[in-house]
Amino acid sequence: MTSGFPHRCAWLTSRSAIDRDGVRIAYESLVPHEPRPGSPVVILLAALATSGRLYSQSAGSIAAAGYRVIVVDGRGCGRSATPPWPWTTSTCAADVIAVLDQERVARAHMSGASLGGMVAQEIAIRYPERVGALCLSATTGGMPRIDCYDTGGTSAAIGRYLYALAGRPSRQDAIRQTASLWLTEEFAARLKEGGDAWQVLASLRAERSSRWALLAQIGALLRHSSWRQLPAIQAPTLILHGTVDRMISPRAAAALARRIRRRELRLLPGVGHAIGLQVPELAVELGLAFVRRHDHLLSETVDGCGAPPRARPPA
Repeated sequence: MTSGFPHRCAWLTSRSAIDRDGVRIAYESLVPHEPRPGSPVVILLAALATSGRLYSQSAGSIAAAGYRVIVVDGRGCGRSATPPWPWTTSTCAADVIAVLDQERVARAHMSGASLGGMVAQEIAIRYPERVGALCLSATTGGMPRIDCYDTGGTSAAIGRYLYALAGRPSRQDAIRQTASLWLTEEFAARLKEGGDAWQVLASLRAERSSRWALLAQIGALLRHSSWRQLPAIQAPTLILHGTVDRMISPRAAAALARRIRRRELRLLPGVGHAIGLQVPELAVELGLAFVRRHDHLLSETVDGCGAPPRARPPA
């Protein structure tokens, strides 16, 4: 996974943490050439059936801006272990806390896309003292709000994932199918083999999840429901959503904004589900501008006795 990140950081290391249930969670740590005072940390959480490679176009840019970046492979993805299933987004939130504890990080900015955004919500709800600012991209509060999904696109995506496990579509066909769902039709049609977005999709295809891991991730997505708990989120929150998202409807972004008190909503015209693939520079620009205003929330440090105690454990 390390080869997927631009060389804009002084150190890039592959590490892993062990969650309370003994599952190994892999992650990458990027440290900038010129660290800022206090080394503010940004955690990046990827989407369904994707590893940290999803952020290979943006992680280096965030590190170049002076942030320490930790890119997490969710359980069952990338180099992380695939434990017995089912599990939930709350379970995945505890995985991220294990990574923070391993790195002795008291508090970090959290950024998650799609399923990663659902995990980020759970972290902000269950472990508020560990979160600075929160960035939610192309995500939803989950069930029972079926209207917040583009049911045709979501069904097609799940079907494509399952077909990819059962059959053997060619590499080019698999990438084109993914692009047609994650991106706008126009952007997908212009996608060139060897281009930046193509390379990210190809790298994700190369390390796709196993059948059991994918089923468990889909189960976690379908079981996620945070609507009632969203008003409890204390972290200032940036909500990004493309207006032509064919997976999760922009209605979800508006619904999140109504529930989260300290929030900013930015709808991106002409952008699909994979915001970081279609407009990576804009996504980084908006995210950095937002977290910089809230770096003061990361002033808490970890002393020699270890990380702060955990808050409410997942149910």
